[in-house]
Amino acid sequence: SIPSNTTIIGIGSNGKFTNGSLVIKGVSNVILRNLYLEAPVDVAPHYETGDGWNAEWDAAVIDNSDHVWVDHVTISDGSFTDDKYTTKDGEKYVQHDGALDIKKGSDFVTISYSRFEL
Repeated sequence: SIPSNTTIIGIGSNGKFTNGSLVIKGVSNVILRNLYLEAPVDVAPHYETGDGWNAEWDAAVIDNSDHVWVDHVTISDGSFTDDKYTTKDGEKYVQHDGALDIKKGSDFVTISYSRFEL
């Protein structure tokens, strides 16, 4: 989890987070800038009756936080795209969750000059 009053800046082409989830939860004053985030692949999604297979992890989640700035960030499914999903028990075996979740009363959140390559 990223603490309050934190800035993470990617420099050059090495500013990448892959197969992980950046969690910004219950904090203030966080900046993510010049980063590439590759959404993790859930190797064990859970099944929900009536909804099918559901993955758990997002590339980033902003949860009950305020004053968060996401700038010049690319969020991608990487090489594991939706067309690579298989079926299990007759339903699509979904292994990606969301790219970026902003939830539970998060406030003063800005997403600027960012790309979603999903």
